[in-house]
Amino acid sequence: MRLIEIKQKINKAFELYNLKIIQLNGGNIKIEKAQDIRQAISLLNEIKMLPFEDPYTFIQTIHSDNVIVDPSKHPGIVEKLKHLDFTLKILKDWYQDYIPNDEDPYEVDIKLPQTNKMDELTKSCIMINKSLSQVVSEIGGILTFKRMEYGSSWIAVGVGTLLASKLVMSIADAAFNLVKKYYNFKIVQQAYERYSMGTDMMRQIKEANEAILKQDMYLLAEKIDQEYYTEQDHERVQRIRVSIQEMYKLIELGGEIHPSLLLQDAKDDKIDYKELLMLKKQELLPRNEEDVQE
Repeated sequence: MRLIEIKQKINKAFELYNLKIIQLNGGNIKIEKAQDIRQAISLLNEIKMLPFEDPYTFIQTIHSDNVIVDPSKHPGIVEKLKHLDFTLKILKDWYQDYIPNDEDPYEVDIKLPQTNKMDELTKSCIMINKSLSQVVSEIGGILTFKRMEYGSSWIAVGVGTLLASKLVMSIADAAFNLVKKYYNFKIVQQAYERYSMGTDMMRQIKEANEAILKQDMYLLAEKIDQEYYTEQDHERVQRIRVSIQEMYKLIELGGEIHPSLLLQDAKDDKIDYKELLMLKKQELLPRNEEDVQE
């Protein structure tokens, strides 16, 4: 998860977390605006900040705004909730100092493939530049390096305009769907191999799959060209195809491309890279019981 996302969730949790606990007769306590507290804790759970334990798990079950609680059933609830209030204030101030500037819609966040080799890191950067520099420039933007998040493999690049940002995400979405199709092809191919199909047959299947991917890549480039330009240009379609191809390579290696958080309004527009992880795991499953035993 990007640091800017963590900062955003902490800021929102801080706004919601207006803790007010009232002591009642008999030793019980009353938590006011409990729904806001629950939402704040949900946000903190998303960034894995809280342990999976009482009272945080108990708060997650609350569905009313004012709740009466018996502290004997939830030991330390008052102290823990007050400590969380204090911790949120410290975290908010720290993140504000560490990441003072929020994103702008003209940025694209890229997670580089995991590696400890300089040449592979260089190759990833070359792929990004080859994929984006020309198409971004052609649509009126400019590709710039903005920052690299400390302690992570995330980088932010500027593309100059809102239209360029949307174009980059359209290219990323096309590349993602091609990688997904490629993994599905490999899973089917693995199934064919279980039946010991001949070498010639497997070669023909592989060549057919490659031809399908190549054709799909061109059709997706055509679709993007029609979406962003009023007149179709065959040479521009080819440039968009190259852009998709380089992005495809990056994603297949484990890279991810995300829009600025300011553009992530609709969940349907997000690319779920976890789908690729699931397909990859399926592809790597042992082929038979003997493989499992080994």
